[in-house]
Amino acid sequence: QQRLQQILALLQPEPELSVADVCARTGASEATVRRAFVELVKGGQVERTWGGVRLAGRGTLQMGPPAFARRLQDHPDAKKAIARAAAALL
Repeated sequence: QQRLQQILALLQPEPELSVADVCARTGASEATVRRAFVELVKGGQVERTWGGVRLAGRGTLQMGPPAFARRLQDHPDAKKAIARAAAALL
């Protein structure tokens, strides 16, 4: 229970925490953190994300890891041009 409360406290200022984040901040093993994540998800307190958790009801699900989601927004004009060129080849 103490570990679960500790993770919930870490999530208050953070949008999302990964297994590695929690391991580094608490000194717990990856297996321990993953089991804690499962318990928190079962209790409805958090939602699973790609490689981590976030507080339940905070935001929408992402398409992939946070870094990937950020890259989706980089260079939109160039990506549209590539898509148009690829579509023209079909």
